[in-house]
Amino acid sequence: MKITIGFSRRNKFAIGSWLIAESEKRPYSHAYIRFRLPEVNEEMIFQASKGSVNLIHIDRFKEHNIIVKEYDIIIDRSIFFKFYKFVAQNLGKKYSKSQILWLTLAKLLQIKKWPSRIYDIIKNGESEEICSELALRVFELLGYRLPENVDVEQFTPSDLDELLSSRGLKANG
Repeated sequence: MKITIGFSRRNKFAIGSWLIAESEKRPYSHAYIRFRLPEVNEEMIFQASKGSVNLIHIDRFKEHNIIVKEYDIIIDRSIFFKFYKFVAQNLGKKYSKSQILWLTLAKLLQIKKWPSRIYDIIKNGESEEICSELALRVFELLGYRLPENVDVEQFTPSDLDELLSSRGLKANG
């Protein structure tokens, strides 16, 4: 079985997407997880976007997004069902607009570490997600150890891309 962690951007101009891509200095603004539902043999995208953690068919996703890069991760059936349970338990969780705003501003202003009073305001643990945070949690769920002292709350799409690459995963695209 295969889980894919990917990176995309909007296919039409959207200010939020553009700002994130600019702050990341990458051709993408979004991270997502792609997988195939075995029961119906359909590809789905699991993501934090548009206000919540959601699931969307790959065809609907491609109507509005350009896939830039993807990393395939082969897993066994038991890990897949663990992942699928995680999907079910996280659907509908709120998207953290304040977190993505501060992450983007910090990158644009080249702030390496948030002041603690700002961090305390936007810190939300697992109650809200952004795209790269959700994908990082999935990566860990698949059995990969995260670097020591990684702050999930400050993990950006480019951080995720670098982590996947550093683990020897090969990018498609």
